[in-house]
Amino acid sequence: MRHSTSTENEVARLRALQELGLLDMPDDQRFDRITRLAKVIFDTPIVFVSFIDKEQQFLKSSIGINITSTPRSISFCHHAIEQDQLMIVEDALLDERFKVNPLVIGEPHIRFYAGAVLRSYDRYAIGTLCIIDTRPRALTQEEQTLLLDLAQGAQNELHLHYMNALQQENQRLSWISGQIANGVLYTDVNKRVVWCNEGFSRLSGYHLEELRGKKTSEVLQGPETSEKTIQKLRRQIDKGWPFEADILNYNKNGKAYWVHLYGVPLRRESGDIYGYIAMQYDVTAKMNRYLELKKMAYVDELTGLANRRYLEKRLDQLMGPHSINTHLALFIIDLNGFKKINDTFGHIAGDGVLAEIASRLIHISKQENITSRLGGDEFSIVINDISQDEVTQICERLLKLCVDPILLETGDEVTFGMSIGVARYPEDATTVKNLFYLADQAMYQAKRNETGFCIHAEIE
Repeated sequence: MRHSTSTENEVARLRALQELGLLDMPDDQRFDRITRLAKVIFDTPIVFVSFIDKEQQFLKSSIGINITSTPRSISFCHHAIEQDQLMIVEDALLDERFKVNPLVIGEPHIRFYAGAVLRSYDRYAIGTLCIIDTRPRALTQEEQTLLLDLAQGAQNELHLHYMNALQQENQRLSWISGQIANGVLYTDVNKRVVWCNEGFSRLSGYHLEELRGKKTSEVLQGPETSEKTIQKLRRQIDKGWPFEADILNYNKNGKAYWVHLYGVPLRRESGDIYGYIAMQYDVTAKMNRYLELKKMAYVDELTGLANRRYLEKRLDQLMGPHSINTHLALFIIDLNGFKKINDTFGHIAGDGVLAEIASRLIHISKQENITSRLGGDEFSIVINDISQDEVTQICERLLKLCVDPILLETGDEVTFGMSIGVARYPEDATTVKNLFYLADQAMYQAKRNETGFCIHAEIE
């Protein structure tokens, strides 16, 4: 079978897909929420997440279709992964690529198809979120944006899955003293260096003569080394246990690097500890990928703000039973007139507007506030320890963001408005779900009344 992607790119793409380990698993529940939402929003009989292997298309979390795979050669998604983001076929019988396709002239009689690309952590197109109908139809610009937003949610689930796999892989690393390429360090009972191998010197940049008699904490730890990790290692060592952690070190030139550290205490026959021996594996590349995935899973790529997943996680913490927070407010901000901007100037211009609005939100938010993009043209801010008067003041400051127009790359200026809904904890709601619901309700009230903002307590 001939693919339009280059051989080198296809090999890398297939490797990225295999690393996820999803193909041999049954339908994955992690995507069920996404496919259910897609079916409700677009009202199509068929929705599924698919992954494209070398010869087969594998369907995951499917609705309205009983098959689990198809030959890649007849799959619509095979063509979709060649696109940048979204592929739409409004009528398959009028499309030269598909009019005699067995999935069109036979079951499930596909006429309409829209597929949004899902990418691996290293940006290879490995699958799609797609919606299918048995009748021709089209998608508005707003519907296309919604489908891309849902695909981003599915892609975040992929990244979280891989991040968890990396964590498990690090936990399986074992101490193998025969691997000379890794760093081996021997210290006395006071944690002062007695000996190190060449592998350790290559990692750290320090020779044995420079380290002997010193504690590694004096030379290897730096400003970004986690104090929590240091305390964890100290507790393990103080109890006489084997110790293990991923830790950020700094080499002789001041460059940061990650190592997986595993060590054991050395004991005399009496049981007394007389020293420690540890091995360090360079896991910089893996940790960088881990941190990137963590960011991708919790950060909105377009605006750089936190995404809804992160916001809900933080609210669970802030409103949890062990939280010391007494008051907070959730501001939900919905843009007015954004659809007109998208329809008039296009999706790329719309993205630029969203990025500019995000920048304005950041400038009026304090560092401790949580500013996020919920999806589409909806944003939110969470503020701790806020009074009723301060809630009103924040709403007024937010509305002032609409005063200055936004300059597009085309030279055009666009204006926008916003509707703001506010709900407070614990005055209005004591759960995250209810807090979101009431803030949404207040936002729609503000939109109906054209007042600009509404605090839930003010709704009669």
